[in-house]
Amino acid sequence: MMNFGTETTTAAMTNAIFLLYSNPAILQKLSLERYNVVPADTIPTYDKVSRFPYLRACIEEPRRVSPARSFGLPIIVPKGGKEIAGRLPEGVIVSVPTYSLLRGGVVLKDASEYIPNRWLTDDLEEKKKMLNNHMSFSTGPRACIGRNIAYFEQTVVIATIVKVFGGKLNDGFQPETQEQFNSNPGELLMGITRRLF
Repeated sequence: MMNFGTETTTAAMTNAIFLLYSNPAILQKLSLERYNVVPADTIPTYDKVSRFPYLRACIEEPRRVSPARSFGLPIIVPKGGKEIAGRLPEGVIVSVPTYSLLRGGVVLKDASEYIPNRWLTDDLEEKKKMLNNHMSFSTGPRACIGRNIAYFEQTVVIATIVKVFGGKLNDGFQPETQEQFNSNPGELLMGITRRLF
């Protein structure tokens, strides 16, 4: 529970902050969305920032580009076998390669690029296709029970960081990924400054 409840959320937030501060135009657009609703001298509340469509897109896209888990949980094919891209015999261990699925280019154009705007599409078929293949919390009856709290935490924390701090990454900086049970990003080294309101 600790692994899924803390490390994955930490990885998702670290990846989101890295991608936002690596893309000044996207960070600027997010800042403009935020300033219109949240007074300058207050910490954003979930009630206010949960309605920000661009913030949600900026949280969703890092989950796709740099998922906290690069593969799905392994499951054992049940007795009698199963039809999954061909017939699999019982007892075989299978898993979905989440990282490859989300960046393979079959579902999305420019799949390896960080493009939050893709989540704001008006094309309902395109959005449905993205959501059906974007399984950062898994899917079905065994999907992550902490999904809502993870979104809550990320929404408030990322909105607050973007609101309160300016930041600068060293040119060419790329955090290391430590593949363990999760895909944990290494240290995020950046200079930060308090914004003046």
